[in-house]
Amino acid sequence: MAIVNALAGIMVSDLTTAEAWYEQLLSRPADARPMEGLAEWKLADGGWIQVFQDKDRAGSSSVTFLVSGLDASDSRQSWRRWANSLEGVAEDP
Repeated sequence: MAIVNALAGIMVSDLTTAEAWYEQLLSRPADARPMEGLAEWKLADGGWIQVFQDKDRAGSSSVTFLVSGLDASDSRQSWRRWANSLEGVAEDP
């Protein structure tokens, strides 16, 4: 399964920890660090994931991922298997 597009501005309390988590999720380091407290990943078919360090708003972000490679007849279980394959996915960053 691959994430192919997203519209996301994600607020986190610890950018270092979150950046490592998203590097694992996306299988690569951030594409840009345009300013202190921000890491960005550009997705192949468009869209960006922007991860901001903002302790006051951490945990209140909304994210929509469009994915490919899920078995349509078993999508919920496929998603869980994929998500559980990531180290440290038990807690979101």
